[in-house]
Amino acid sequence: MARKADKLAARTAVGVIDVGSNSIRMAVAEVTPEGRVEMLERTQRGVHLGQDTFTAGRISTATMKAAMSILSDFRQILDGYEVREVRAVATSAVREAANADVFLDRAYMSCGLDVEIISTSEESRLLVSAVREAVASAPGIAFANSLIAEIGGGSALLTALHGGQIVRSES
Repeated sequence: MARKADKLAARTAVGVIDVGSNSIRMAVAEVTPEGRVEMLERTQRGVHLGQDTFTAGRISTATMKAAMSILSDFRQILDGYEVREVRAVATSAVREAANADVFLDRAYMSCGLDVEIISTSEESRLLVSAVREAVASAPGIAFANSLIAEIGGGSALLTALHGGQIVRSES
């Protein structure tokens, strides 16, 4: 019985949060001692950060309050799973907002989440990784020379791969 308890204890719950232009998404997974990832929960809620940023150049007080409410709810879910490692990232809507620093401060102070604004190149790298994972078991799909297009609420991201490596990424 102790061996089963040891294996369970070695499992690690992790979380990821994506603060996008039209919604905030979260996934919670457990990483087994063998390195397998087992999804525990996925959720998303709508908030129109991009509508504010792309029309007024900044995130309004009301929209920021709504986003913090979502992040607070997500924090409770993370705490319920006893998640200790979280990567929270924000893309174009926060990246381009004049008051992005206020958004990041509020996320940290009110929710304990250290949200990182990622560059378009990091966004592209994560996208390629996700696509590779999603199609890994599909026969005949190769990435030798490919173009991956992601159309988001705040930007379109085009990533060109040559020989399976990212050679160019444009937003």
